[in-house]
Formats: sequence, C-alpha cells, structure tokens
Amino acid sequence: MKKNLIVIIFILFASLLINSSCKKSSNTSNENIPDYAPAAADFGGFTILLTENTDIGVIVNKWLFQTKGPSGTATNVSTVTDPFTSNYTYSKSSKNLSVLTFSVSGQDTFVLTWTSAIGGTFSESYGSAPVNKGVFTIIK
Repeated sequence: MKKNLIVIIFILFASLLINSSCKKSSNTSNENIPDYAPAAADFGGFTILLTENTDIGVIVNKWLFQTKGPSGTATNVSTVTDPFTSNYTYSKSSKNLSVLTFSVSGQDTFVLTWTSAIGGTFSESYGSAPVNKGVFTIIK
C-alpha cells in the first residue's frame, strides 16, 4: 500500500511538472509587434499613394501632406493639370490602426492598417457608406 501511494504521488508530481512546462502562453496581445502608425503630431511631411480597388478598376490617388500634424490641408496631385486641396484630419486609433479623413464634398474616410513604416491596407467609406478597399504607400 505504501508503495502504491508513493507511485501515485510520483505520477501526480510528474504530471504537474509536465503540464506546467508544456503550457502555452496566455499572452495573446500583440505587444511584440512593432507599432508603425505614426502619432497624430508626427503625421505628414510626405506623400501618400492610395491605391483603391473600385468597381471600375484600380484608381491611384496621390496626396501631398507638406506639414505635420493631426489636421491641415493636403493637396491631391494625382493629375498634373488639375490638382486640388482638401482639409484633412488624422488620428491614431490603436497600435497600427489610424483614421485619415478628407473633407471633399463630404467626409471621405480611410481606416489605415499599418503593416510597415511605409504602408499597409485601408478600408474607405464616404459618409457612412463603405466604398473601397486598397493599399497605401508613404513616399518621403
């Protein structure tokens, strides 16, 4: 009986030891992923290419942000003959996620998911209606 009790205690101890060494980390956060989305105060001083997948094909919009900050005026230089300006706002929502909104005959909003320091993917909405998805690239 004493021998059986020792065997049972040994088995329990071994199973606890094995179980604790095989546990997966419960940390499911993205703390090890770099944060590429700039803070609002650091946004700008570059050109951004928004490559949109639309129902009529791919459209590339090229916006020039001459100054840095969470709001200001950007210039759409997609066409050399007809550039235009728009007010914009930029805010960082969370790690690698930000929102860029242009005021162009309404609110044209891009939710940017940063996958690197120079680009990522976006979802566009106009007003409250979803419009297009695509990719963006920063040119400094």
